[in-house]
Amino acid sequence: MVFVNLGVRPAALPGTLVRGEDGYCPPDRQHPRILTAGDVRSARGQRIMTATGSGADAALHAYYALRLKG
Repeated sequence: MVFVNLGVRPAALPGTLVRGEDGYCPPDRQHPRILTAGDVRSARGQRIMTATGSGADAALHAYYALRLKG
């Protein structure tokens, strides 16, 4: 699934994400198979490089999880 967050408010798609009171989706409160990335994580990380880095982190997490299974 892809979550879009444009503007100044978090805008995650409806679903099984656990949201905090501020509307953001903290990574430590999600199901282990759900990886939040970029601006949807927290208000502190609203920068393009933070979003890029956390997206790369999510991709690597999935890659290593699949690699260890095989």
